[in-house]
Amino acid sequence: MKSLSIHKIRGASCVKCLRKEKVSCEIEVLPSMMWKRSIVQGAAGAALALLWLASHVGPARGADLVIEIPGAGAGGGAEGGRYRLDYRPPRGEPRPNFTVPARASTINFQGLPGTKYHFMLYYSNDSFTDLLTWNQTIITAPEPPTNLTVSLGRNKQATISWAPPSHGDYTGFRFKVIPLTGGAAGGGGAGGGEAARNITAEGGDTTHTLRELAPGGTYQLHAFTLLHDKESAAYASRNFTTSLDVRRKSDDVACPIQRLRVIEARPRY
Repeated sequence: MKSLSIHKIRGASCVKCLRKEKVSCEIEVLPSMMWKRSIVQGAAGAALALLWLASHVGPARGADLVIEIPGAGAGGGAEGGRYRLDYRPPRGEPRPNFTVPARASTINFQGLPGTKYHFMLYYSNDSFTDLLTWNQTIITAPEPPTNLTVSLGRNKQATISWAPPSHGDYTGFRFKVIPLTGGAAGGGGAGGGEAARNITAEGGDTTHTLRELAPGGTYQLHAFTLLHDKESAAYASRNFTTSLDVRRKSDDVACPIQRLRVIEARPRY
């Protein structure tokens, strides 16, 4: 049984926006790279697989997997040696039951975002058929939320609205609210000492109200999609500035009551 190295590349169309506006901004496509590495120990008899997660933000949608077979070719001299890759659900490229010669070093796979895949790799030659050499379940990272907007309200509040990702599954959402300026009373420093907030929402939610914001403060909002223990590598972003809580009070003008004396003027003859 061979050890397999899987490089996972996640693509997304909705990424952080860097243009600052008071309420909202258009979502642009910018390159971003995030790396994660985890070692997954399979069940008894399964191979030790090394997972590399590389999240690439770009115009293409989907999750790209590169399955590397260390020491490939060492046993490739066996007559008719070959590998067959099968997976469920059967939605990806190459199609299920894709076969490569045993001397091949990699198998490139393109799947869907936010999808739970179960992979099985079989080895065959002229002596035996379909020896299961590796199997593993992989959940691809979800896409970010869509249609992210911020509506300003009174009493130091703002309402976030969003829609689920266009493709793939999701179980919830996470929002990070980063103060950029401290508002009217926060001084000129970034956030005026106000800490960033992390907020989670259930999968069925589409709005959330932010409270106790600094009047006149500027904030940056990052929106992520959650799928079990996976989080979208890309995120939607909005910058917004809260309204100043200025209440104009009418000046109380004291009008003292004066005692008036009317003197009747008599005409002179």
